Amino acid sequence: MFRSLQEFRGCLLVISHSEDEDVQKLNYERLSEANHSKTNQTPRRISFPTLWRKWIKECVCTVTGSVLVNGSPTDAFSLERGLRQGDPLSPFLFLLAAEGLNVLMKALVANNLFTGYSVALRTVLVLFELMSGLIVNFNKSMLVGVNIPESCLNEVALVLHCNMGKIPFLYLGLPIGGESRRLSFWEPVLTRIENRFSVWVGEGLVGRQRGEGSSWWREIVKIRDGVGGVGSEWFRESVVKRVGNGAEHFFWTDPWLGGRPLGERFGRLFDLAENKSCSVAEMFSLGWEEGGEAWAWRRQLWAWEEEEMLRECQTLLLNFSFQVQTSDYWQWKPDLDSGYSVCGAYRYPLKVTICAWRLLRDRLPTKANLVPWGIIPSAALFCVSECGGIESTQHLFFTCGTFGTLWSAVRLWIGFSSMDHQNPSGHFIHFVGALGERRTRRSFMQLIWLACVWVIWNERNNRLFSNTTQTVPQLLDKVKWHSLWWLKTSNVTLGANLHS
Repeated sequence: MFRSLQEFRGCLLVISHSEDEDVQKLNYERLSEANHSKTNQTPRRISFPTLWRKWIKECVCTVTGSVLVNGSPTDAFSLERGLRQGDPLSPFLFLLAAEGLNVLMKALVANNLFTGYSVALRTVLVLFELMSGLIVNFNKSMLVGVNIPESCLNEVALVLHCNMGKIPFLYLGLPIGGESRRLSFWEPVLTRIENRFSVWVGEGLVGRQRGEGSSWWREIVKIRDGVGGVGSEWFRESVVKRVGNGAEHFFWTDPWLGGRPLGERFGRLFDLAENKSCSVAEMFSLGWEEGGEAWAWRRQLWAWEEEEMLRECQTLLLNFSFQVQTSDYWQWKPDLDSGYSVCGAYRYPLKVTICAWRLLRDRLPTKANLVPWGIIPSAALFCVSECGGIESTQHLFFTCGTFGTLWSAVRLWIGFSSMDHQNPSGHFIHFVGALGERRTRRSFMQLIWLACVWVIWNERNNRLFSNTTQTVPQLLDKVKWHSLWWLKTSNVTLGANLHS
């Protein structure tokens, strides 16, 4: 549209503009209020495929919403104004609808009806409003002249009832006009980004120190510190920091030698040391051999402290070698050769871990969870196994007379006996720790638990949607197959088969 206007010397340029965010929302709101049939005409004229236009029409015309009242959602209702505010699809549909103004201006120019501003531009915009349903807010619009005297520009601004502007100006937070190749042109944008970023960083640091912040940040801190819910130790168990030149490792408090901090292994020496915050590189440069300056104590060591503790510590240090040319670095233990990758961070398929996460938080679409949403009637609450119970998360996975017996079959296969918890979190914790607290055993039992959950949920869906049924022995074979496959995926040298 702007190229068509600027082709004529002494033309006018009208930009809908405002400093606040309400203008953007206002334009989208008007687009939502526009007649859907009119909005559909523009893509058809541009020769968009029929199937694509049907998809877009379906997105616009079948929008539903729900309101949370005291944490409980109401029944879904249709939105008469189309897409909701802030929908990612709105800006693209806005461009399609605004293309009508571009076509209208080209038609006026082609028929010699638009020369300068001899034709009332306000009439053109009002005509566009009637055609598209997009209402131009002149009070929040700005008029910028290109090679036009200020007196003429002021006259047109009074007719249009809009403000006058000069180049360069800001539009949606970005500068328009001016020399964009100069650094000074972008300094206001960079300043706003830096100010916004500093606020985010400040909020994150405060939340980190106080244990507050967003729920997302608190979950990240829990993963980092290895505390909290299910699987919280995976990060600490999967990474290790290796010593290169020793500049980023604390000598006493970091587990850089033997997997245990020297301050814990030689607690008495640490209590007596004056340089508790020295790095490994600083201690080495001071000299940690016998008689070296690194050993500075608050008092003189007793003979037994020097002979037993200090000598043992110095013996460990003599066998250590630096990599002077390499900085200290983090190492991903599951794959020492290739290092960390997003795919390698998942020991099991992502869809399985998501299913387990939804189960532990009672977010799976069981029938008991679907009834309050009005998706299924109350009469359809019962379990798909026809046991007569209501299909809740607890019933489906743990107490059902059909699906619940799979856990007994798994315990018999592995060779242990225990009582099942009916609470998902308690069941997980008890099952994973059934063979002891060793890391390898807990990891294996966690894999088996996830396989059982995945098999039960898939069997439920197959019975509900595909009308197929499998017995508990067949489900047990599926658990064995999934667990074997996942083990081989994470350990390519595993020499096992389904029968073993």
